Amino acid sequence: MIAFLANDYQWIFSGIGVAVILLVIQFVVWLIKDLASRQITPPTVQPEADTPRQTHQSSLQSQPQASAQIPPYINNYLTPQAIIKEIRESPLLKQPEVAKKYEGQFVSWKGQIQSANIDGSKKVTGSILCDSTSILFEAPSQEQYKLMSVKMGDKIQITGKIHQAQSYIYLKDASITVLY
Repeated sequence: MIAFLANDYQWIFSGIGVAVILLVIQFVVWLIKDLASRQITPPTVQPEADTPRQTHQSSLQSQPQASAQIPPYINNYLTPQAIIKEIRESPLLKQPEVAKKYEGQFVSWKGQIQSANIDGSKKVTGSILCDSTSILFEAPSQEQYKLMSVKMGDKIQITGKIHQAQSYIYLKDASITVLY
């Protein structure tokens, strides 16, 4: 093999050899661009040690499932307290701008349910208390079946999109999980 390269190096680098080398380089560049263009999805959030309560199991199975889609990314680093603190510590005229940066972010928090209602548009609305921060939520009507046996002060996990943040946080398209 070495003798072949020594005798025919001019042929290799003058014609077909150059074309082959360029094709290999082009393939490697295409492969790198293809891998870089593929969308990487973040890992899904696994529930912690708390597990959903198994109540009214037979009625839950016959009820329609929530139509809300799983959010593409849940920000586990945001806490309600940190959001409210940052807004309150901002200058008064900057507070709406600071609050706006949180709108549209998906979050998942645990707290104690304070209220729940079904409004006229068949949406479930309510509030939870998460470490002394009030979180209001709006959920699809299918979520009402998860709250049938919940009492004030029971622990729930709420997952949804931040719609508004002021002295409270308002989540829309929320999903509810009742915890022990």
